[in-house]
Amino acid sequence: PWGPPVRAVVVKATQSRNTSDSLSGSSTEKYGWSNERFRPQERPTCNVCRVLGIVVVNWNTREELRSCLRSLENRPTAEETRVVVVDNASRDGSADLVRTEFPDVLLLAERANHGYARGNNLGLARVEDADAVLLLNPDTEVPPGTLD
Repeated sequence: PWGPPVRAVVVKATQSRNTSDSLSGSSTEKYGWSNERFRPQERPTCNVCRVLGIVVVNWNTREELRSCLRSLENRPTAEETRVVVVDNASRDGSADLVRTEFPDVLLLAERANHGYARGNNLGLARVEDADAVLLLNPDTEVPPGTLD
């Protein structure tokens, strides 16, 4: 029922330049870990994806959502990209924005605010056959080429 596993980015922890704890001694010495930055170790490409699903859960972020969806207009090189916006009963006209300016985006206009987790689950149900899925916040702008 869950389908094939979704590809994920593997991250490798790297030690930052500043490992000292400003209050008392090194966090590495104190706790056995350091201030870490994560960087992708492997960059999967959408060239191997037949279908890429993108789910955006929105609540009253109309202008941010517009910028987010515009940034997705330079879509990755997957054969098919499905963008789903789950609008959690926004009162700022977000659902109308998606209907009028982004007709190729699947809009799930909910009558109640179901919250972030359930909103994602509603969107994921619409892209369940995708080879990879991106859960994207509406205040995120995706630079061109990021999802290639």
